[in-house]
Amino acid sequence: MGALVSKVLPDSPASAGGIEVGDVILEFNGREVVNSSNLPPIVGSAPVGQEVQVKVLRNGKPKLLTLTLGELQDQDQQVVAEAAPKSTTSSRLGLGVTDVPGEVRSELELGDGGALVSQLDSGVAAKAGIRNGDVIVMFNG
Repeated sequence: MGALVSKVLPDSPASAGGIEVGDVILEFNGREVVNSSNLPPIVGSAPVGQEVQVKVLRNGKPKLLTLTLGELQDQDQQVVAEAAPKSTTSSRLGLGVTDVPGEVRSELELGDGGALVSQLDSGVAAKAGIRNGDVIVMFNG
């Protein structure tokens, strides 16, 4: 149960609120986080600028953090999407992916992994909170 934090961007609301890599987010703004795919819609439903309580599990102990939500920078995602190769592979999830461009791969410290979301239909992936420009680093666990 919960969503494992694998990366915290510097100067982000998560960083400012004290979230750390390795934390498991158990609750967000009073709502239980069952798994990582259920976290983005919960976060997306809270207004920008709102102060929220986030319950995490850190080193085996629960910890309550307070952070102020920021706005998602769609322009950054658009730049990533435009830098990607145009070939995509569609799936039953309603999304297409491409290889992550080398400069983006380096910036995100991905190594050889990751897939860039380059096409998104109104299917399961969109309902789960995935957006164009997201980089998928893990699937099914």
